[in-house]
Amino acid sequence: MRRLSKIIMATGGIISMLAMCCLDSDGVYMYYAGTVCILGGFIAGAGYGLRVLSERRREMQIEMFYFHQADKLDGDMVLIEDKKIAP
Repeated sequence: MRRLSKIIMATGGIISMLAMCCLDSDGVYMYYAGTVCILGGFIAGAGYGLRVLSERRREMQIEMFYFHQADKLDGDMVLIEDKKIAP
């Protein structure tokens, strides 16, 4: 997922840079180049959002793993405490 986000961000950045090279054109083509530049920025932003999402997902998986391990240990401790010897 991280590699895919890097590829998407690089693609958006390249599209934006190539469109910026064409901004000195005349007439309608300048507006087309500006539109493509903006779209490249959106693509790069989507790649960045995907990267942030994958990082949050990874952190959540690690957190849930440790939480699950703690639950197992707590459950064992409760079972040990509940056993009482009758007099």
